[in-house]
Amino acid sequence: MDQSRSQALQDLFVLTALNGLQGGYFVEIGASDARNLSNTYLLEKFFEWKGTSFDLSLGSFASFKKNRRSAKFVLGDATKLDFEKILKKNRSPRLIDYLSLDIEPMQNTLKALKQIPFSEYRFKVITYETDFYDPSIPRHEAEEVRSEARRILSTHGYRLIVGDVCLVPGQPFEDWWIDGSFFEEPWIKLLESQLGAHKVPAKMFFE
Repeated sequence: MDQSRSQALQDLFVLTALNGLQGGYFVEIGASDARNLSNTYLLEKFFEWKGTSFDLSLGSFASFKKNRRSAKFVLGDATKLDFEKILKKNRSPRLIDYLSLDIEPMQNTLKALKQIPFSEYRFKVITYETDFYDPSIPRHEAEEVRSEARRILSTHGYRLIVGDVCLVPGQPFEDWWIDGSFFEEPWIKLLESQLGAHKVPAKMFFE
């Protein structure tokens, strides 16, 4: 737990939901740095995960080249990429353990979400950055964008375990989901009761 590099303990949510899975596979859209505030560094380094990470920053590319060995890095704009083609090229499994969506602004995250081939790939766990708190976006627009993202994921059979995750109380920025068709209902209910009762990650895992 003290090795988590995620901004809001997303990696611990993934490992909790998947019962400490070894050798999993991730897709990370908006990877940023390979280590700092990374949702997948812990998974790769200590749990032997592999995956595909996407980002449009040359700095991110350099960081992955230096600090990561298993993850495949794709340099490009996530709102315009053909994810199905890339995932097939990388021989990604059809059942992927974790999808991380974390780009800015929130409108671009929604565009990237709409590019994902949900009819071809399933994701056991999803963390989706809504950036709902962003004061630069009118509240009505933020509500529309968040609602559209939630509608898309719900329509594809995903269950919202923790909505409006906050690092600072009252500033929601992320939603955490799982595949409702993969997990047994008692486990889903347990996650909802134990994690969904909180909004601040530190309270979920350390109190």
